[in-house]
Amino acid sequence: CGDVLLTHPLSCLFESIFDQAIVLLSKVDEAQSQVEGLVLNKPTGATMGQMLERWQNPSDQAWAASLNLGRLLEGRLYRGGPIVAPGSL
Repeated sequence: CGDVLLTHPLSCLFESIFDQAIVLLSKVDEAQSQVEGLVLNKPTGATMGQMLERWQNPSDQAWAASLNLGRLLEGRLYRGGPIVAPGSL
């Protein structure tokens, strides 16, 4: 796959996350009328580091610290993906 889907503003009245979304399609199965993809353009106000700081479980925090993520911790998180939508074709 690797195709990009640009949603129309009126096509997503009941799913606001998809309003004017850019979706990178990872799977298209026409036989089952199913698509899978990742929403690319819906940023949140949080960074990876901020999200990891909020984890409550100390063993999870220790595991995340052991990854040495460096500058990735400064990266902004995005909402909305991945998607799997049966009957979406």
